[in-house]
Parts: sequence; C-alpha cells; structure tokens
Amino acid sequence: MRTAHPSLEVHSRHTLKNDCLLVYQEEKKKIAHGFANTDSCVSFTSDMWTSNQNLGYICLIAHFIDGDFNLHHHTINFKQVPHPHNAAAIHSTIMDCLYEWDLPNKAFAFTLDNATSNDNAVKKLGETLWAGMSFVGADLHVRCTAHILNLIVQDGMTALRGVVEPVRDVIKHISSSSSRLQIFNTIPQQFNLRTKRGFSLDVSTRWNSTYDMLKEALEYKDALNHYANLQNIQAPNLEQWSLANRACQFLKHFSDTTKVFSQHNSPSAHRYVEEVWGIRELLLDEKNRSDTFLKVLCDDMKSKFDKYWDKPNKILLVSSLLDPRYKLSFLKYCLMKVYGEEVADRKTNEAFIWFKAYYSHYERIMQRSSQSNISSSPEVGSSASMLSSLSGKRKLGLEFALFRQRSRPHRSRRSEADTYLDDSLVPSREGEEFDVLRWWRRNQDQYPVLARMAHDFLAIPLSTVASESTFSTAGMVIDKYRNSLSSETVEALICAKDWLKGYLSDDDEDDEGVITDQEIN
Repeated sequence: MRTAHPSLEVHSRHTLKNDCLLVYQEEKKKIAHGFANTDSCVSFTSDMWTSNQNLGYICLIAHFIDGDFNLHHHTINFKQVPHPHNAAAIHSTIMDCLYEWDLPNKAFAFTLDNATSNDNAVKKLGETLWAGMSFVGADLHVRCTAHILNLIVQDGMTALRGVVEPVRDVIKHISSSSSRLQIFNTIPQQFNLRTKRGFSLDVSTRWNSTYDMLKEALEYKDALNHYANLQNIQAPNLEQWSLANRACQFLKHFSDTTKVFSQHNSPSAHRYVEEVWGIRELLLDEKNRSDTFLKVLCDDMKSKFDKYWDKPNKILLVSSLLDPRYKLSFLKYCLMKVYGEEVADRKTNEAFIWFKAYYSHYERIMQRSSQSNISSSPEVGSSASMLSSLSGKRKLGLEFALFRQRSRPHRSRRSEADTYLDDSLVPSREGEEFDVLRWWRRNQDQYPVLARMAHDFLAIPLSTVASESTFSTAGMVIDKYRNSLSSETVEALICAKDWLKGYLSDDDEDDEGVITDQEIN
C-alpha cells in the first residue's frame, strides 16, 4: 500500500481498535446525557442471538419519547450471556445493562419474544424494579406481537399446502438453473411485464416468505403458465390460481399488521386494539363464509389467537385509550360485537379502572414535582422574611393570600382523564396517516397529566424486530473472518454503528464501515 500511495499512513490493529472504542465512548456519553435529561420512562426490547461460535448474546434496545414528543430508540447493549441461557442469566444480564446506564429507576415496559425463560426473567425484573407498584409491575411485560402473529399464521399454513405447492413447483423449476431463468425471461415482455433476475422461493417455516412468493407469482401468472407449456411441465390450473389469489389476499392482512407491529420510527402501542381486533374480525369473517377453502385454516388460527390474545395486555389497552381517535368508544364497540352489551360494559369499565389507576399514579408524580418546584421557589421560600419586611395593608394582603391558599376548600371536580375520555373523538380518514405524537404535542397544555402518560405508554414497542435487525449487523461483525473479536469490541462496534447511522434497511446494509481485521480483540 505504501508503494502505491507513499503518503498513506497504515495504522496497526491496536490503533484501529482504540479509535473505534474512543468513538464508542464519545457517542455513549451523548446517549447517556439524553437519558439523564429526560423525565420520560424508558421501555426496552430484548432478544437472544447465537453466533457462529455458539456463543449467546443478548441485545437490549431502549425506546423513549423526549419532551418534544420525538421517539428515540438506541441499541444500548450487546452482551454475551453466560450458559445456561435461562431466566436467571437473562435477568442478571439485563440488570447489569440497566445499572451501566443508570436506568433502573426509569425502566418501564419490556418487550420480549414469547418464551418461558423470558417470562420468568421479566417476572424477576418486576420483583427487582417495580416493588411496591403491584398495580403496574405485573403488566409491564409485553410479549412480541409480531412473534405471536407469526405463531398464529404458521399454525394454519398446512391448510394451504395444496394451493402453494403447484405454484412453488413452477417457481422451483425456473430457479433451478440460470438457463431456465434465461428461457423464462423471453416471455414476460409478451405480457407487458419486466424480466426477472430471479424468483424468491418460500421457506416452509416463514409464512411471510410464502406470501411474498404467491404475490410475485400472481403478478407473473400468465408468463408462468406460458413457460410451463413451453417446458411441458404442470402449471397450476384455473381453480388453483384462483385459490392462490384468495390465499394471497388473506395473508396480506397479516403482512400489513406485522408491518404495523414492527415499525420502529413511529409509535405502534396505541394501535394494539385496532390491529388485534382487525385480525379477529378477519378470522371470524372467513369462518362464516359459505365455502370451506379457508375455514379449516381459520379454525386452527382462531384457536391460537384465543390462546394468546383472548386476555388482553392491560398496559397495551391503556396505550390504545391514548389514541384520541378511539378512546373507550372503539374498545366498547369491539367488545359488543363479540360479547354483547352487558359483558362489553363490564369489560370496558375494567379498562377504564386500569386507565384511571395509571392516571392517578402519574397525577401524584406531577403533584410531587409541582410541590417541589413551589417549595424551592424564592417567592414561597422567602414568604416569612417578606412578611417581616412589610407593614400595614401590604402585610395584611400577603397574610390573607397565604391564609386563603391554606384554607381553600377541597371541591370535587372532573378529572383531566374524565374530560379527555368524554371529549369528542378526533376524526380520522381511511388511508390517512395519523400522527399521534403530533396530536399530544399540540394538546399537552390541555391534558398535562395524560401527556406525561403518553410519553411513556406510546413509546412501548409491540415487537422485538428492532432487536432482530441488530442481529443482521452482528452477523456481519462476527462472521468466520472476525470470530476472534472480544465481546467488548463486538458491543462497541454494533452499538456505535447504530448510534452513528441509525437503523438501516436490509437493502442498505452492507459491509462498508465494518472493521475487517480479524485480529482486533
């Protein structure tokens, strides 16, 4: 390199490592400063990942909404977890991370995949972090909704086998060699379609890959039929294509809902009731159709749905009530459709009680904060000295003001929560994106306590997908060429990359900027 470019200074692996760690430490200070300067609670997503060396790592991502109602998310830790990867190990590692960032007192909800070890770990976290807050602690575990949705759909996919296999066989024939793909690409232009670089075959354990394959195949249906005739292979018949189209339309609902659950650049917690109930309605509608094509599939999926979602998560119900388009009215309407008016009234009242319990908790917090500010203000703190320096009418006036403040009668009044729930719903238009954070930013003066609640509840992530996206970066950092990196270096590289660049889509992910010297350790 020096021969080709004499002025180039080649740094040693130790210098590269130290430079990376320096950047990591500098950026870490900025993130820590952001945590220290927010009054909001912080929610977390976490997931486990196993490297190609069979080492377990846990990723912890922090989510919070700042004072200006901007949503933030940071990968704050990527720690190696000692064997066995049980609840005790997960709990211990997460607590170490929280203490490292001085966040135990700000920790709010934890979103994790549906696993026994995670359930027990969060139970231990509740005993550690939320002692004395019994009405809150038991509900701050959010099971990854995208993971649950995947379990629900995957449970019914066997019923689609007869529809999927004929389509898959044609795609597989084309994808088996470059010469066959070349032959196929002589066809699409006849049907005003673009040529293909290749088709995506589905993976049996991933229903969304089956949906993507069907969607792509239906777009090229005429070209695929023509190719099958040329190659003298069996193509799906008209009925199979029709059923494939039905299946694709059905799976699209789950694909769209998964995207809502998995979004990380905008809140999703307030859409919990809307999306979950939408899936429930879809399953019931298909079960009640006269044809039986999707009936068996929906029966299986409805059973799994009831197992996980028949009993709603309290904290997510409260988050849904903070959507000014819906509040309690939408929840009651959904419940009435299933249970009738009497049961719906009872369940809606339960949700109202949960909502008011959280509201009262936040109201007390704000009152304590307000009293602290008043007691520390120079006007109130120096009232005694002011009285001693006054005389006559001015002294009498100040004494009366203080007397009136102390003896003001307590009057029952409508709470801010009651006013909010009784106010008119914000109108919404189908297809129009509603910015819930913008609404709360504009209305925080009218509903100060609820706005404080919104900071915490709307930051709760519904899915661990943000954690899983970090693992794609981890796979690039800890590959077969860089498997000697120490766990500290791995954490520094992964976290600093997130802090410097933010999340990248899979299409944007590349190896640029990742250190390739396998000997940095």
